[in-house]
Amino acid sequence: MQRSAPARESAPLRSDIPFVASLVPASPRDTAPGLAVRASKGFASWLKGALVVLGVMYIVLGFVLSFGVSVVSRVDWGPSGMTNTVERSIAADQMKPFMLTPDPSIAPDEAGLAFQSLQPANQHGGAYRYRDVPDRPAVPWRTWKIDQTLFNGFNRSSWDGPNNTTILAQVKKGFSPKEKELLRVIATAPAWKKYDLFARAASADLVGGRFDLPLSPDATMWAMPVPKFAATKEFAYASVSRAAWHLSEGRKDSAEFALRSTISFGRVMAANSSTPIEQLIGNVITGIGSAGLRELYTITGDPRLATMPVVDTKAGRFAAEVPAEIRELGRGTQAEIRDRLIYIATTPTFSRAVRMTALTNLSISTCTSFTGIVAGPSGSVRAAFDQARRDLGRYPGELALIDVAEDGPSRFGQLDAQSTDETMNAAYILSRIYFNPRLGMCALMSANVPLFNAIK
Repeated sequence: MQRSAPARESAPLRSDIPFVASLVPASPRDTAPGLAVRASKGFASWLKGALVVLGVMYIVLGFVLSFGVSVVSRVDWGPSGMTNTVERSIAADQMKPFMLTPDPSIAPDEAGLAFQSLQPANQHGGAYRYRDVPDRPAVPWRTWKIDQTLFNGFNRSSWDGPNNTTILAQVKKGFSPKEKELLRVIATAPAWKKYDLFARAASADLVGGRFDLPLSPDATMWAMPVPKFAATKEFAYASVSRAAWHLSEGRKDSAEFALRSTISFGRVMAANSSTPIEQLIGNVITGIGSAGLRELYTITGDPRLATMPVVDTKAGRFAAEVPAEIRELGRGTQAEIRDRLIYIATTPTFSRAVRMTALTNLSISTCTSFTGIVAGPSGSVRAAFDQARRDLGRYPGELALIDVAEDGPSRFGQLDAQSTDETMNAAYILSRIYFNPRLGMCALMSANVPLFNAIK
């Protein structure tokens, strides 16, 4: 009989073999995190990285833009523009003794609305809403078609009427009945009543007279419409024909009044302007009236001709009289330029237009430093605006315009972003990404895009 093998004993457990967790099947409770958890962690990681990148870009962009605007400002705020404005005004101010006597009973708002009534009716001001003019007077030369053979030729380059440089000399030769009638129509146009009213005003609210108040939140200094250059200046040319008609009728005093009214119109406009272009138009108008009055005095042998200055608003005869702060404006460091702008903006002896321009540039000067781009204007800039509200803003319209100037780059976020200009659209996107409208406006400045063309 065969014997069965003895039973084998189980081998003892060994404790010297290392335990490998991965070899042990995972229980259901040990599975990897769910999709929602992984997505949440992934988004948090992406967001953290994106914020870091955006933060770094913000700092880099701020420094790059501040450098770019600093370079642009040396050109745009250089002495040539300001110097020219101040010098032309010095030349035109010589004619103050030949102005009409101001009438203090004419209210500033009345004068401003009279000026607006002389502008064409079909104006479009964008964010600036023009005031309605219920009694806009007729201006016949804006609608007529006349015989170009009259008066030995017309000054077609300036306005559709007799040449202002020759019409007074033709009085002595006489006019045909047709020419005389045309001069009569010019001289008796209803618009002269408003024209003479503005010329005799002691002061004028050109902002409140032209635009509805309060100004729109979308309004910017760069988008503010200026008076129509040709439409405003043509009154000065027409005033010489007005004087010629009175002189041909034997009314020398009326002829003189017509030309002195033009001199006054230009000075009142320049003195109450808020922009250099308005002041420029006023200076040019004074120059036209001055040339006409000199011709009248020459023809009539008036002894006052000997004391009458020659007004040449294009000459450089008054460069030495331009203050040093204007001549040196675009030179030196950004801090020095800013200090000069503050001085100009807060000094009452400078014209209103020059001070407003300095205020506007002070607002933009926030783009010349990273701190300004992030935090806005410095304390000294804000103090300059506060002082301007005390001694520059006389009327509600002017105070509203100072607020618009102070907002400066901060108003970029309210502008129309549908521009086809690529720089404009890129700047708009920057301002939206970083919730900082100054960044967008500073980007435009750094790109040296003419703001009055780029901003819609």
